[in-house]
Amino acid sequence: MNIRLKYILVTLLTVCLTTCKKYHDGGYHYNAFNHLEGQWKLKLYEVDRIDSTLLTQGATTIPDYLEKFAYFPMMHNGKRREIRLINHHRHYEVTMGNKKRSIISVTNINNSNFDFSGCLLYNSQECQRDVFNPTSDRYFNWKIDKLTKDELILVSLSYNYKLILVK
Repeated sequence: MNIRLKYILVTLLTVCLTTCKKYHDGGYHYNAFNHLEGQWKLKLYEVDRIDSTLLTQGATTIPDYLEKFAYFPMMHNGKRREIRLINHHRHYEVTMGNKKRSIISVTNINNSNFDFSGCLLYNSQECQRDVFNPTSDRYFNWKIDKLTKDELILVSLSYNYKLILVK
């Protein structure tokens, strides 16, 4: 093999290995399920670039509200994996869209105990708004801005909401 051909092969191999789509920590997109699974703590809930973490109803009154903010259990159905999201008394079905798996949609699958405004009554007195679907849309889409094994940053695609979750 001549030197020119070796140089071209090494260059192509280098380009292929360094340009793969990755999340910020270097994990490949197919690792998204593995990184997402588990218990997450709320670090920041931002609305219109204003830190609203402690303004979310329940942040100061519901035990372990921030520490046990979101749980992503994986449901295995043969080769297919389904993602669920549990946020205190709310249960969601999560779908990951596009080839990069960087868009997630949440659908509320437990509509009991809600009043007409979308409030979930906690202890029959406190209204806990839906943080993962604050506008009560049928589906609410988030873009995964960052996903590592220890940090998840979600940004709303339609509104000015941002969530930062840590393990």
